[in-house]
Amino acid sequence: MNDWVEVNPGDASRETEKTIRGVTVKVSASPYDVPTKVRGYREKDSNFFVIDLQYIVSGEPTHQVKPSPDMPVFLEVGNTSERIYKIKVDVVHFKSEAVRLEVEVERGVEGAISKFSSNPNRIQDRYVATGQAIRSNSDALFGSLV
Repeated sequence: MNDWVEVNPGDASRETEKTIRGVTVKVSASPYDVPTKVRGYREKDSNFFVIDLQYIVSGEPTHQVKPSPDMPVFLEVGNTSERIYKIKVDVVHFKSEAVRLEVEVERGVEGAISKFSSNPNRIQDRYVATGQAIRSNSDALFGSLV
């Protein structure tokens, strides 16, 4: 299992401009919704590559979600916050060469986050920060894949 990698808060939570009722404001994700640490590893004795995400507050009960029936990706999300705490990808599904596997898994992870966050009742900035935390640490996360 890989060690935890510290997430640079500036990489994961960027300010964006939004116009709300005619006024342009700068917004960013809550610090509680930005992962503080990430790690990626092949799950022992299984076909899954796992990404764990850690936040300022931990210990929330979670449940598993499959964002789409045709995606080989499962998300473990907080029961109350709906933060993504774990992403599991069935790497055998991709059937790719080792060099392409990292790219395919990363695309699968991004697609799953996008699909999950597309629900209009969810806080979009939370999932943008999660995706950015994964992208900015992709070398460390996906290094154990090949």
